[in-house]
Amino acid sequence: MGKHYVVLSFFKSNRIDSHFNSDRKTILFPCPYCWEQSTMCAITTNWSCESCSKYGTLFTLININNEEPIKGKIQIFEPDKERLIVNKLFEELLTQRNVNNESKILHLKNRVNKLLAYYEDNS
Repeated sequence: MGKHYVVLSFFKSNRIDSHFNSDRKTILFPCPYCWEQSTMCAITTNWSCESCSKYGTLFTLININNEEPIKGKIQIFEPDKERLIVNKLFEELLTQRNVNNESKILHLKNRVNKLLAYYEDNS
C-alpha cells in the first residue's frame, strides 16, 4: 500500500481539503502555517509551502494537527472538478438558445477543452 493512501486518509479523517494528482504523485493541501496551497510528494510525504517557506513530512502535519486542528481557509484547486464546472457553464449558455452566440460558445468550449487536453498530455 502506498504512502499516499495513508496521507489521503489523514486528510479525509481530519476534514482537510486536499487534491491528489496521480500522474505527478503530489497532494495539494492548505499549509498549516499560512493557509496557502502547499504541495506534498505522495511517495515520501515531504511537503513544502512556496508562500511561507515552511516544510515538513506527514509526521509534522500530524503533530501540528494534534496541537491545533488544521482547517483550511482556502479551497484547493482541483482541475477535474474545475473542468466539470466550466463545461457546465458552457452548457448553460448553450441552452439559452441565442442563435448568434450559440456557435461562438460551442467553438469556445471546444477550444478550451482542446487546450486543457494539450496541457494534460504535456504535464
